[in-house]
Amino acid sequence: MPHPSAMERLVVHVGRLAAQGSSVLRPLPRLADALVELDAVEARTQCSVWNMQREIRLPVVRLATHLDARSRSRQVEERTIYPVARARTRPLVTTFEPAMRLAPVDMPLLVADERDVVLGLAARDGDVFAWACDDPEVAEPASRAFLETWKAARSWEEAGLRPPLAPRRFHVALGMADGLSDREIAETLGVSPRTVAVEVRAVLDWLGARNRGHGIAMLVGAA
Repeated sequence: MPHPSAMERLVVHVGRLAAQGSSVLRPLPRLADALVELDAVEARTQCSVWNMQREIRLPVVRLATHLDARSRSRQVEERTIYPVARARTRPLVTTFEPAMRLAPVDMPLLVADERDVVLGLAARDGDVFAWACDDPEVAEPASRAFLETWKAARSWEEAGLRPPLAPRRFHVALGMADGLSDREIAETLGVSPRTVAVEVRAVLDWLGARNRGHGIAMLVGAA
């Protein structure tokens, strides 16, 4: 009989702690709580952020883009894992997570500096089922579980995902996903509507979309 993986052992361990109501785990019952915690973790991280998630949601994409920019300015190591099926429905993922790999995700998990842990992140109707922890009792097995999964994961290039967009084109794509007009995107970016129109056309070509509506549906994962 095969030995359980590091991730399987972590899931059992965390489930036991949660069932016991252990003070080692700090509940994050709402999406706002989770986002505040992620912001605080990023601000004190010095060396590494390891992140594996099941879902790729645009609000989290925006926060991740902001936090990643801050982390990269400090040369923090980033490693991110998503399931391949989810990554295929979110064409922008390679742009905001160029160091991403693809693998099954048994439990959402973020480990910063092998010390701060946010795990079990699952959003539904604005509610989040997650915990934060900085106790070695969780941080050490969480780090082992992530590294084991990372080693077995494959690159997004191997999976045939779309290559990253240039920064301005990426922000144009986000504006499209928000339903903004070319003029509104232009005002946001400080460029001309004509420039935005050119970028929109390039985004649609990159997506292989039939038209703008189809492209927006692809960006938000509805197509």
